[in-house]
This record gives sequence, structure tokens and C-alpha cells, in this order.
Amino acid sequence: MSSKSEILVNPMTGVKEQTWSGFSWPCLFFGVFWFLYKRLYGWAAITFLAAIMTSGIAWLIFPFFANGVHRSSLQKSGWVSEALGADLVVSPETHVRCPDCKELVRKDACVCKHCHAKLVPQT
Repeated sequence: MSSKSEILVNPMTGVKEQTWSGFSWPCLFFGVFWFLYKRLYGWAAITFLAAIMTSGIAWLIFPFFANGVHRSSLQKSGWVSEALGADLVVSPETHVRCPDCKELVRKDACVCKHCHAKLVPQT
């Protein structure tokens, strides 16, 4: 059975997503389409090929770890736990755009973490 795991927050947009742990029933019923919906295109291709090569038996294996794959892909993309995300949300009060590379950096930064250009910290 699956159970609610944690809520992850995208620090750039503030969008929240509930993650789950355990068996994924939607993945069992929708398979490749579940991975496509979650924007896990590589896993969708792997699932599709494995299902073809095993005559659909692999479709029964992927739901056991699909929720973990989804959660880890969000975390690798920079999503953080809701408890930590409140401090990391980007806003005009905390971040500015680097004049060289136009990426968002903290107002109090002396150097851009993306292009390493020197910045004048704003208070």
C-alpha cells in the first residue's frame, strides 16, 4: 500500500507536490503514461521497452519503486521538503538577477554562483 510521504516545494516557483512512498497503484494501472505524466521520460522509455520485451510482466514490477523514483527526481531537480522550503522560496525581497548571466542570486551575494561574476551586495 502507498502512504503519503512528504510535501516537496519548488523553491523557484513555490509549487507544492505531495509525494508518496510504497506501491504505486496509478503506475500499475497506467504504466508508461504515469511516468509521462510525472515527466519522467527516461523511465517511461525504459518501462515501455521492458514491457515489450517481457510481454507486459515488467509492468507489474515498476509500481514497487515508481514513487521513490518520482521523489528522488524531484529532489535532484532542486525541490525541497516543505519544512525547509519556506526559507528557500525566491522572491523580489530576497533575490535579484545577475547582470551578466541573468540567473537569480541572493541579494547579499558577492559573487554569482552561476557565472562567478562579481556582484555588489544589495541590502
